[in-house]
Parts: sequence; structure tokens; C-alpha cells
Amino acid sequence: MRFEVLGDVRASHDGRELALGGAKSRLLLATLLAQPNRAVSVDVLVDSLWEDAAPASASGTLRWHVHQLRARLDHPDRIAAAESGYAIRVEPEELDSLEFEELLGAAQPDDTPLETLETALGLWRGPAFGGLAAQRGTRFEARRLEQSRVEAQERRAAAALELGRHAELVAELAELVRRHPVRERFRAQLMLALYRSGRRADALGEYRAARECLVNELGLEPSAELRDLERAILCDDPSLGLAPAAARAPTPAELPADAPAFTGRGPELAMVEERLVGAGPSVVAIDGVGGMGKSTVAIHAAHRVKHRFPDGQLYINLHGATPDAKPLDPTESLSYLLRSLGAGDAAKLTNVEEMANRFRSLTADRRLLLLLDDARDAAQVRHLLPSGDGCAVLITSRRRLVTVPGVRLVSLDRLSPTDSRRLLDHLAPVDRGDSSSDRDRLVEWCHGLPLALTICAARLSEEPHRSVAGLVKRLADTRHRLSELAIDDLALRATFQMSYDELDAAAARLFRLVGLHDGADVSLEVAAALADASEADTQRLLERLIRARLVEEHSEGRYHSHDLLRLYARELVDATETEEERGHALRRMYVRYCVTARACSRVTVPSATGPFNYGPALDEYETHIDAREDALTWVDAETSNIRAVTLSCPPLGDLPAMTASIGIALRHILDDFRSVRDALSQSEALIVAMDRSGDPRLQSVAYAGLGYQLKRMGRLLEAKNVLLRARTHFRSAGLPPSIGPAVYGNNLAMVCRRLGELDTAEHFANESLALSTEAEIWDSVSLAWIQKGFIHEAKGDVGKAIEAMRQASEAAGRVDAYYNVIAAICNIGNFYRRASDLGEARSHFQQALERIQEFGYLGTTIHAECLWGLAKVYYDAGEQTHARLMWTDAADVLFERDEITRDEHAEILTTTPPREPTAVTWH
Repeated sequence: MRFEVLGDVRASHDGRELALGGAKSRLLLATLLAQPNRAVSVDVLVDSLWEDAAPASASGTLRWHVHQLRARLDHPDRIAAAESGYAIRVEPEELDSLEFEELLGAAQPDDTPLETLETALGLWRGPAFGGLAAQRGTRFEARRLEQSRVEAQERRAAAALELGRHAELVAELAELVRRHPVRERFRAQLMLALYRSGRRADALGEYRAARECLVNELGLEPSAELRDLERAILCDDPSLGLAPAAARAPTPAELPADAPAFTGRGPELAMVEERLVGAGPSVVAIDGVGGMGKSTVAIHAAHRVKHRFPDGQLYINLHGATPDAKPLDPTESLSYLLRSLGAGDAAKLTNVEEMANRFRSLTADRRLLLLLDDARDAAQVRHLLPSGDGCAVLITSRRRLVTVPGVRLVSLDRLSPTDSRRLLDHLAPVDRGDSSSDRDRLVEWCHGLPLALTICAARLSEEPHRSVAGLVKRLADTRHRLSELAIDDLALRATFQMSYDELDAAAARLFRLVGLHDGADVSLEVAAALADASEADTQRLLERLIRARLVEEHSEGRYHSHDLLRLYARELVDATETEEERGHALRRMYVRYCVTARACSRVTVPSATGPFNYGPALDEYETHIDAREDALTWVDAETSNIRAVTLSCPPLGDLPAMTASIGIALRHILDDFRSVRDALSQSEALIVAMDRSGDPRLQSVAYAGLGYQLKRMGRLLEAKNVLLRARTHFRSAGLPPSIGPAVYGNNLAMVCRRLGELDTAEHFANESLALSTEAEIWDSVSLAWIQKGFIHEAKGDVGKAIEAMRQASEAAGRVDAYYNVIAAICNIGNFYRRASDLGEARSHFQQALERIQEFGYLGTTIHAECLWGLAKVYYDAGEQTHARLMWTDAADVLFERDEITRDEHAEILTTTPPREPTAVTWH
């Protein structure tokens, strides 16, 4: 994890910038990072986020913002609750401001090496905290950091002058003087740089400008130091010059040629270079999946920093993962390195320890860069590390070489689509009339793997008549994609097989079985289900896959493979396991998802038991889901995976029924606590799977879920048609009429009401109320009363409307249907507001806010709806400042939930009164 405040505030994970959400989330993070590893009180945080306009619910809303920010970071414990507030935990290397100060503190102020100062200043991207520098929670720290930056710039200029780099400093110092006109040390350094560059008159002119500025601005004469420097320049004092640099002996320069088409990898290159040129000796190891371009990145980085290693650059290919090549042993490698360093007695040395000692002696006083390419493991490189403080070692390996002494790791992931396209266009220029969209699709099928892009470019270059569209068509078939990604001695399948062949039988079987999972990643518990093994045994097998770089643990307990590696695993499982073995593994996976999804629904939306709970009993399995926070964490991690396994669900046995049960459980949670777009996507996937099953009872559930999401999005005609299809499937399945309201009845009532079909809406509402009451399905009873309340208001009877909502709240309370309780109270508030009884309206919205906090619904759509209603009450009462605060908070909630776009968010913040988004009017 990486946090940055030396410029605009941002956070990244594995080199990818994280979306921090709305303005308040970013400001909250900035305020915490202004006091890293220290508790920041609630009062300070509230003051920072709202200044003098904090709402009464600020403390509760702050907790919600903290919860949202935790969810966006790498671990929920990253922001810890303290006795008086919150603290963010960061290591020095995770926060650029801490790293900056650690680098500056590495030596005495006048002793810090130039490279260290340049590395420290290179962390800055702009003013500290960027656009948040003036906020109350950051302004003090921003000023302190800016002062430290200026002092570091002075020290860096002094160190560069000592090394004779005066000519290149002139422009930089002139800019620093412009920004800090009364800072005399910058003036002195600029005068000296100008003098040493042969510009004596300009140096004296700079003194006159300094004196004029100091007198005019501060009423002071220049300091004795500045006056003494002027006199020394006037006298051409010899002490102002530099001694000539000593001549250097010829040096080895063994780096392979740099890639002419090198593209992307900016963050990774920055990390490699920063770590190579720091206080030595430095050891950096680049790791990644086979074909990820590790050698190319290492060679490019080495060329970029080679000027810092005047005693030479050494290169050796260790052949750790080269097909048909034996890895070099340390003795062979040391013999080569000793000869490169001119050791005439290298051939006489045969003992590895003796050779390593000789190598360390030869490198002790040198500044060398050593590139060890394609290491098999740590043992292959441990004896090859030089001893000199001025030396640096850059290693590439598929494995993470965590046991190499002093190593700093840089992992390569796939190229971005933009960089992938640039690389393809470099390697195979656009000159054959192919379309840009075909090239984009080709990039998509290569999944950001540089070797795959290189192979595609080579195939296009080899056969000029071959079109990009034709290659795209062949790659689109996942069954043959790996076969297409091969040319001459380059082949993805062979590259992957080098790693697979190193596995033992149990690890190889797990790798194959995980290929049955169609999601982007897999949890430990799902992997264990696929393998039919304990989680402890499965974790040990996964660790072997990680070491082989066939799997990555991208967060605790969650694993993923590159897309092309997943295709390779799928090939292997289809070729190795029998159909029966694959079927048993799939069923274990769906059972695990079914049980966990229902456990999440039970603790998150207790009232949403529903009539469709297919699959095994919950008590037969352990789920580790004990609280709502556990459930929401699981849902956030698994939503996209569940959509994938839903889409791929085969019509075999009870798999469709369990998939329906998973979808129902997930829908209830997504409806109340997550984005409507996520819920819609899941509902659409469930339609595909249930239509494939051909089971009308399952189809009725799927179409009802999709209709519900469409009505939430305001797509009412579509919703009505889909809900009517749900009713058709329901009736053909012969399901009990009493559960009809839970499937489609209440939703049809609402859609018809919103379409202005009040009589039809009333028919469905009355029917739903009668059936649900008779069956004592109280959450459906409450929803029917809610629709009756809206119908009464539409017909002009506000009294009956309010009474209906109170009946809805009472019915919902019987089964802890908290969302319905809150919705009923909000609706009463809206009824009173529209009847111009603003006092009662305000009272009910405030009651609803209390329930929202009590029941844990902060940050949900109903929270935004309540804030919006209260904003309208304030606006109608002429209290526009409070109205604006409520609208802003509501907009932030909706934006965090992805219910509105960035443009819609901005429009709400700048328009009074703002247009109501569908998300707060869908009831």
C-alpha cells in the first residue's frame, strides 16, 4: 500500500491508484495522514470535514465516512479506532512524507549524499496535500512539510555545487529564488553557480537584486555571508573554484541493448530506480509471472541509472526458467563475473566460498551495477552479491526472492490497456488497413501480458497478408487461444508449463481445479471446497502455487491468477480430471457460495428469509459470518465472482436451484447496502442461468428480481413487462398464491402506481396485503401497506396515507425489517412536507435518521433519501444553508454507492434546489 501527500492526496495498491470516493473521503484521508500513526480526535476530524457548518449527525456520518474509506483501502484495520478518534497506521515506506523525512534524517544535515537528497525531493509531485493544503486538518502539516522541502532543496543545491554541477543548477536556482525571494541561501548558491559558469557579471547582478529585495521587503541589509560572497566574486577569490576531477579507468559495460519499443511501467520503473540509487549496497529483485517482461524492465531501468555507476555495469543470464537450458550454478556465475572484473587468477579458483570472497574484495571500493537476469531462486544469487556501499544489484525472477539479504521487491503485474496498445503499435505499426477496434480487441485477448503482445506482433509481421481481425477471431475462442499465442521459440503454454512442472501432485491438482472457477479471484474457503480439503491444507498448497508464480495472494485469503494462466488451468483440468470429478468439484463450490450467501443475508437483512432457500442447511457448514460487517466484507469481495459463476452455471442437478438461492440472498444485501448497478448486474446474470435451466419456479424468482431493479432505476415500463413475465412463470410453476406478493405483487403495485395506473396499483396492493396477512409474511405486509399509503396520498387522502405508513412500520417491526421501518417513517415525513406541515415533517425525518444510525444503515440509499427529504424541509422553511448541507451529504452518499455519476454529483453540489436523482424517488 502506498499513500502520497507530497502533491495531490492519493492512495495506491500494487502501483494502481485507488478511487477514494467523494471530496469528504479524500479530505478524511488527508487529515489522518497529516498525523500518521497518531490518534486524531473526532472533534478535529469533524472540524476538518465540515468546518463551521457541521450537522447534528456529524459524528455518525463521520463513522460512515471512516467505514467507506476502510473499505477502499487494503485492510479494514488500516484505520484504527482510538479512544478519542481514529488513527491511520502506516510504515515509513508506505507514506511519502515519512519516507521523505527518513531520507533527510539518514545523515547529518550537511552530510547527506546528493543521491539521497535527489531521491527525497523526487517524491514531491506538487505542493503538500495539493488542493487540500488550506483545510483546517492539513494546513499546519502542509506548511511544515513545505519548509522541510525548501531546506532539502538548499542542501541538494549545496551538494550538487560541491560536485561541480553548477551549470545545470543555474535555471533551477533561479526558479527557487523567484519562489523564495528573501531566502538568502538560495541567492548565495545562485551567485556561486553563475560565477562558476563564467557569468561573473550576472552573479554580481544577483547580489544587487537580493539587496534591493531584502531592503524593500524586510528593511534589512544582506547578511554577512552574502556580502562576503560578493567581495570574493569581485576579487576572483581562488577558493570559489573547483579542483579537477580525476580520470577514470575503462569500465565494463555489459548491459544488453535497451528495448527500442519500451512502453509503460512508469510506477515500477520509479520504484526500481529509487531503490537502486539509494544509500548502498542496494539489492532490488523484480518478480512476476512468466511473460510479464521482467528482463525488459530490468534492462531498461539499468540503462536509465547506469551513469550513477561509473565503475561499470555487469550482466549475467542465470537461465533459471529458460526452456531447454540448465540454470547456472554459483560457481559458473562467479567465474564469469571475476573474468569481467579482470581477475587474472579467476581460473585457479574452484571453491564457491573462495570465489565469492574474491568477488567481494574486487567490488569493495567500486560503484558497480550488477544485473542478474532470470534467477531460479535465492540460492542461485546469494553468493553473487557485491560488498561495496556504492554497488547495486538488480535481479529478475519468477519467484519472490524474499530470503536474499537486504532485498527490496518490485512485482510486475499486467500492462494497462493503454500501454498494451502502445506496445502493440510499436511492435507492429498500423500500416495494413486494420481498424483501431480490432487492435483494441487483440490487446484485450492478450490480457496485458507483454510476451503475448510480442507474439501477436511477430505473427503479424511474419505474415503481412494476415489481418488483425483474423487473428482476433482466432484468439476469441478461449479453447484455442494459448495455441495461437506461439511463434518459433516463443510460446505461452511452454512458458507456463515450466512453472507447472515444478509442482508436486497435490499442488498441481489444486491449480487445475481452481481453473473451474470463472471469477476474477478465489477465496481460501472456495479453493478448499474445490479441492475437497481443509483450509489449512489448502493454504499450504496455495503457498506452493504462489512460489511457482501460478497464483498471487492479492489480499489476505484471496488469490488470483493471470487470465491466460486461468485458461491454462482450465485446459489442464479438462484434460486431466474426469467429467464426474469436475462435477463433484463444481457442486462443492456452489454449496460453499450458497451457504455463505444465505448466512450473510441472515445477519444483514434478518427479515429477508424468503420462500426460496434451496441448498443444504446452514447449520451443516461453518461460515465465519457472525456480524453484518463480516457479511458486507464478504459481499464486496465476492459480488463479481458470484455473477461469473452464475453466468456459467450448468443446468446440472440442483446447481441452478442453489444459484437462485445465492442470487436471492445477495439481492437483498445489495438492495439495502450496495449499488443498484451491482444488483442489476447480478439480476441479469441470474436471468441467463435460470432461463438455461428451464425451471419456471426459478425463472419466476429471477424475473422478479430483475423487475425490482429496473423499477429502482426508474425504467418503469421495462419493469412492468419483466414483472408480468415473473407472474407468468410463477403461475406455470404452480407455486402457492400466498408467496406471490413476495415474488412480484408488491413490485407490480409500485410500478403501476408510478405509471399513473392507480386502480391497477390498488388492485395489486390489496391482493398482496390480503395474501401476505393470511400467510403472516410480515415484510410483504409492510410493503403492501407502503404502496397503499402512496395510493391514498395520490388520491388526496393524506390522513389515510399516514395511517397506512404506520401500519407498514408496525408490520415491518414484527420481523426486524429495519429498511421498511425507516422507509415508512421517511414517507410520513414526505407526506407532511407536501401537506406544508414542516414541523411534523422535520420531526419524522430526524426520527428516521436516528433509526438509520441505530440499525446500521448509514451510507445506504435510504440514508440518502432521508437526507434529501430533510434538505427539502429546510429549503421550504427558508433555511438554505442547512438545506445545502443535507443535499451535499446526500450526494456524497449516492456517489459513494455509485448511484449517481460524477457529473450528477457536481450538479447537485452547484444547483439550488437540485434535481432529484432516481435513487431518492424510486419508492
